Amino acid sequence: VQVRSITSGDEQLLASPIASFLDSTVPYIYLPMPACTAFENTFGIIWNETSQLYLMNDTQHALLQAQNPSITFTLGSLESSKTANISFPYVAFALTASWPLTPSPTRYFPLRRAANSTQYTLGRAFFQEAYVIADYDAQKFLCFSMQLGCWGEAEYCRDRSSNAGTQRHVN
Repeated sequence: VQVRSITSGDEQLLASPIASFLDSTVPYIYLPMPACTAFENTFGIIWNETSQLYLMNDTQHALLQAQNPSITFTLGSLESSKTANISFPYVAFALTASWPLTPSPTRYFPLRRAANSTQYTLGRAFFQEAYVIADYDAQKFLCFSMQLGCWGEAEYCRDRSSNAGTQRHVN
């Protein structure tokens, strides 16, 4: 899938579109370093080398809870201009790590720094707020935002290895 943009309010968190994998076996969202820096600056999260996690203290968590920012991923295909917006409330990213990742329960943001473009992945943290249904025969998948209640708006997005166009479907 192509991640066209990631925004929070007026803040652009992704400087330019990236091709990314969707992988529910990976717990994190792997993004380029400039995007991770934008998340750091926007949300006040701090990279911890030891745990390899973006940690936040209780004060920062309370501030973000009160602000209740949303983060919107705009997804599309490499072959089409059609897009789907999947919006996440802050609480979708307010997770708690414990042993063996941290010595005691600690709040963290499920974001990781990708070493290179082959690591860009939307993992389980993405799937907490989005439904993705694959149609392997047609090489398409549906992306649904959970935020809208029932099913909301859906988009067909073509797998990045396919050459065919993208179709749009709205429930």
